[in-house]
Amino acid sequence: MRSLKAALLYPGLCLLEYSKNYSVGRGTDAPFEQIGADFIGGRELAAALNQRLIPGSACLRDEFHAHGIELQGRAY
Repeated sequence: MRSLKAALLYPGLCLLEYSKNYSVGRGTDAPFEQIGADFIGGRELAAALNQRLIPGSACLRDEFHAHGIELQGRAY
């Protein structure tokens, strides 16, 4: 784990990796701090989550390239 934040987020986000269509940012500078999938609209998801005003959170649209075995090289 690269950071304490990644270690804290891992238990919840690793469940998304069970689906072969998701990436949780492994191999990036911020693993487990971002998620991606071909079918997720980043702007729309970020806007919907930010409207919920979840204390201590802010969601931003980002783009990264997956480095997992099944998702190698895909842009999210």
